[in-house]
Amino acid sequence: MRGRLLLPVTVLTACVGSPEPRPEILAIQDMIAVSELEEVERIRTDRLSSFDELNLRYIVFSTRRRDYLIEFSHDCWEIKDVFNIQADRRYDSNYIRPRSDTIRGCLINRAFALNKGQVQELKAMGETPNAGR
Repeated sequence: MRGRLLLPVTVLTACVGSPEPRPEILAIQDMIAVSELEEVERIRTDRLSSFDELNLRYIVFSTRRRDYLIEFSHDCWEIKDVFNIQADRRYDSNYIRPRSDTIRGCLINRAFALNKGQVQELKAMGETPNAGR
């Protein structure tokens, strides 16, 4: 009898321990699914590569040839910190590879190829309505 009560409590505890993702993260995850973004295994980099922060979990990474949506494996507070910049870990100086390389010390989980319209849509998601007024 005792073992029967333990299982439901364990399952309930596991469900309670998983917080719901924040709305800004859910919005990007929905866009990835609906747009069927192409996941890439590597990104060719150059000296002109840069990024724009969307939120703590996602950035738009721009190279001379293409733009990419990069997803970190966890919230990356280091992308906001301009005083303590962490070194990138790269195994190949010409490419960034998800699941092995970092940006500002944060592990890249996945990367997706973007077109210009998708970049504008992602950046618009982070803007507050009436921000300029």
